[in-house]
Amino acid sequence: MINFDTLVSGGKEKLPDIRVPKALLFGLLSASAFILLWTIIGFLIPLPKHDLVDGVDLREIVLPIKLPDIAAARSPYAELSAESLARRDKIMIVIADLGPSGRILRDVIERFPADTVTLSLLPYMERKQDVLISLQEKGFEYWLQIPSESETTPVQDMGPLGLELTQGAFGIEDRLGRLMFNFPEARGVVFAPDAAFPSRDQSWERILEKTTMEGKSVLDTTSFPTKNELLRFDSLIKSHVLLDEIPNETQILSKIDELTAKARDNGFAIGVIRPYPVSLDTLQMWFDNQFESDTSPYQLMTLGEFFSPLKAITTRSLDRGLDISQ
Repeated sequence: MINFDTLVSGGKEKLPDIRVPKALLFGLLSASAFILLWTIIGFLIPLPKHDLVDGVDLREIVLPIKLPDIAAARSPYAELSAESLARRDKIMIVIADLGPSGRILRDVIERFPADTVTLSLLPYMERKQDVLISLQEKGFEYWLQIPSESETTPVQDMGPLGLELTQGAFGIEDRLGRLMFNFPEARGVVFAPDAAFPSRDQSWERILEKTTMEGKSVLDTTSFPTKNELLRFDSLIKSHVLLDEIPNETQILSKIDELTAKARDNGFAIGVIRPYPVSLDTLQMWFDNQFESDTSPYQLMTLGEFFSPLKAITTRSLDRGLDISQ
């Protein structure tokens, strides 16, 4: 028993011999060392903040975006009659590779009216749900662009959520299903101009079967011709022209001329463009020229607006017309 009176008065009574068990001491030291190490690691390697598919951390490839304060461009067709628009050839412009850069997506929304363009969004974005809700509120139609292995791009450059030819049928269907699940309001999926899958018959057919099962359309923007046996997939759409294959103003305007010629021949045409500065500037310049006159022979519209009311037999015949190899 400790005599506190003796301790205070400076007495000679000895302090008790308090022994700490070695196991307890080792445990305390180990816990302290672990906490210190974890703190150091936390500073060097931040913990993941986002988890879109398969626990993939996207913090290094995304930029934050805030859309509610953006004033979307006004529709150029608000004052025109349905009869006037019905006589025009239809042109659909798909702006691809959107999503990772909030600045670029804001720029597109401010430049182009919602009923004149289709947005193709990659799954790499921060605050995904906020972005998608804002796009819907502003009337923008978006499709999910599937990152996928290409003929020229190394697999590691397509991002952590991409489809690889070596994943096998089950792996491809599983990854594709997870991606579509996370973008339920997407009108369809898009495969980029350099995607390898449309040239691989078996893998491409499995992709078309999966998207059809999910009720999604597929926009194939590659240059590979559609095989006759795949025309049974009513949801398959092919684009006509990659507008910025060579990204300079002269070449883009030349491709737009090619697109309008196809629209005159077919009654409609689909063009794809990437969000390079020169591409968006040139496209906006052409848009402005179209909107200046009420007598323009073309109506710009979204993919979903044009294709959703079409019957299966019509879609099949249109798909042949959309084959850019013809």
